[in-house]
Amino acid sequence: MAPVVKRLGKFGFLSSEANGYRSREEVTVEAPGADVTLEAGTVMGRITSSGKYVRVDPDLSPTDGSQTAAGILCEEVTGAADVQATVIVRDAEVVLSKLIFSAASPSNATDETAELASVGIIAR
Repeated sequence: MAPVVKRLGKFGFLSSEANGYRSREEVTVEAPGADVTLEAGTVMGRITSSGKYVRVDPDLSPTDGSQTAAGILCEEVTGAADVQATVIVRDAEVVLSKLIFSAASPSNATDETAELASVGIIAR
């Protein structure tokens, strides 16, 4: 008998969320670039001045807000133009091993997990 394979889909990182999709927001994701793809589960930061979301970058200088984890992208985003996308921004539990952090550094993952917890997104 062949093993059963479960496909996780675009919300595969999500364990639970608040009732009525209260955990989600439709936001503007700044264009990642023509040859760049942001996958579901990517930890996102929010640019303070524009309100747009980008992949979190703790090393970016000068600071613009995108250095702090503010949500998790729910769907794949590709392209050279800004797009509307769903981001988990509050009151959710997520699977830590399914998240895509800013770098492979364990300290980045630890810091970004703590920043997500501060907005009510708990990684387990």
